[in-house]
Amino acid sequence: MHQLSRSGFRLAVLALFFTLSAATALANTVPAKLAAARLAAEQGHGGEASSLYEEYIGAHPMMQSVFVSKDERLPPSQVHNLLLAFAELTELYRLSGDEQARSRYLDRLDWLKRNRTIGAINLYHLGRVYMDNGRVDQGLDVLAKITGDQERFPREEHNKVYLRACAKLLKTQSQQGRPDEVEKVLARMRRSLGLFNYDLRDRYKVARLFLEHGSPKNAEPILADIAAESDPAVLRVDEFTIVQASIKLLGLYAGRNDSRAIDRLLEKLLDKYADRPMTSRNRYLLALAMDRVGRAAAAKNLLRESR
Repeated sequence: MHQLSRSGFRLAVLALFFTLSAATALANTVPAKLAAARLAAEQGHGGEASSLYEEYIGAHPMMQSVFVSKDERLPPSQVHNLLLAFAELTELYRLSGDEQARSRYLDRLDWLKRNRTIGAINLYHLGRVYMDNGRVDQGLDVLAKITGDQERFPREEHNKVYLRACAKLLKTQSQQGRPDEVEKVLARMRRSLGLFNYDLRDRYKVARLFLEHGSPKNAEPILADIAAESDPAVLRVDEFTIVQASIKLLGLYAGRNDSRAIDRLLEKLLDKYADRPMTSRNRYLLALAMDRVGRAAAAKNLLRESR
C-alpha cells in the first residue's frame, strides 16, 4: 500500500468521525487496536494501518454471527466503533487507490445489514458508510428500514434519527431525479406528525424539509404552530427555533403579498418577547427578515432596542 498523506487521512478521518458521531449520544471509548490503526494511518503507514483495521474488524463479535439473542446484544458504542473502523478502512483504501480491497470490505458490510440487533442510530451510520462509498442503493435500503421500523414501532428517542434518515432519503432521491420517491417520503413525514410526539425543534426540521422539497402548504401550519408558542420556558430555551420558524413564515406570507399576516405575526412575536428580550443574534436575524418583507422602519427600531 502506498504511503499516505498524514494531513489528508487525518482530515478524512475527522470528517468521517463527525459524520458518524453527529447527534449520537453514545458514550464511546476507542479500543486500543482501533486507536493504533488510526495513529498508523495518520503517520502515513498505510500497510500497518490497514492490517490493524482488518484485525479489529475480523475479531469483532458483531462479525461472528448474524443471529444474536437479545441477551447477547452488544452495547451500541461497540457497534459504533465497528462502523468507524469500516468507514476509516474504506477511506484508507480509497486514498491509496486500492479499489479491490475497498470493494471487498464494503461487501462485508452486507453481513451487518442483515443483523437485526443493530439500533436505529447505528443503522443510520451504516447507511452513511454505504453512501459515502458510492453504494447508494444499499444505503437507501438501510435508511428505508429505519423509517419503516420507526413508523411500525414508534419510539420517541428515535424521532431525530428518523428525521435524519428522511432528510438523507429526500436529498439523495432529489439528486437522482426521482420525484415520485421524494413525494413518498414527504407523505410518510406528513403521517408521522400524527404518529410521533415531536419536540419543537423536530417539528421545525419537518417544516424545513417540506420547504426544501417544494411543499410549503405542508410546512406553513407547522411553522405557524411553532411561532405561536407561548410557554415561557419554551420561549427561553427554544428562542432561536421560534425566531427561525417566524422568519420562514414571513417569507411565505411575503410570497403571496399577505401584509396583514406579516404584521399580525410580527406583533405577536415581539409582544411575547417584550418582557424577555431576544438575544442580539436573534434580533439581528429577525431584523434582516423584517427588512426583506418591507418592514425596514420596524427592523431599525428592533435593532435600536438591542443596544
